[in-house]
Amino acid sequence: MLSKLGIIFAGLVLLATGILGLIDGPRSFADTTTQFEKIVASATTVYAVLALAALAGFALRRTWSVPVTIAWAVLVIFVGSTAALAYAPDSASATGAILAGVMTTAIAWVVLIGVRARLRVSDPVSRGQSG
Repeated sequence: MLSKLGIIFAGLVLLATGILGLIDGPRSFADTTTQFEKIVASATTVYAVLALAALAGFALRRTWSVPVTIAWAVLVIFVGSTAALAYAPDSASATGAILAGVMTTAIAWVVLIGVRARLRVSDPVSRGQSG
């Protein structure tokens, strides 16, 4: 039951970050004024593409979805940790950025566990079935 929840959570998070990132990344990039903002907006767009690629591999139960999910996670953690610092440097705090990074890391970790669980569920050897 818990692995099914993780699988569902992983699919929903990848779908949401893919769609929202594709909407927000390019829009944010057009409104950037600093290099830091451009980097964060670009990372948002790239993690959106990676999320949708990972989601496709996840849906098709492909092993390459794991490294793609890891790449997505690295960018999501980066954006989650730095977006406030980039867009509101005067009001953002280092503590807030660290906490955002920790929470984003936790979410990304659960997504990765869900992606790996989906692969294990589909593996006939792990289910005790052979060729």
